Amino acid sequence: MTTPFRLRPAMLAPVLLAALALPLLAHDRPFHRAQVLRMRADRCGYKNGHKSRMILCRDYTLRAGDVLYTIRPKDHHARLLPLDQPVFYRLDKYRMKVEFADRTHKKTYLILGERPAGPSPCTGK
Repeated sequence: MTTPFRLRPAMLAPVLLAALALPLLAHDRPFHRAQVLRMRADRCGYKNGHKSRMILCRDYTLRAGDVLYTIRPKDHHARLLPLDQPVFYRLDKYRMKVEFADRTHKKTYLILGERPAGPSPCTGK
């Protein structure tokens, strides 16, 4: 007859510490650097009310290494991204968490598309 496995008090502390630390370590992914190339207003729907009117959404193009991302703010009241300035981002499924260069604001953007970037006009690489 075998005895069931029992956790000794000396083993309890390291097991609990590891169980609490793993989710924190997995969530803390680094931010990557990107540059905002352009912003354009695009139709994204209609607002119904007394008069129907078209809603324009801001779409941004970011260059991150060899990839161009097209993103749109999840919140329509999001702060404008500065053109030709670096921003920091982290990918989260179909969303992009963007942090400004001054590290004061973090906003969520939806990824509309991504494509390979051609050579940079500045460096030719």
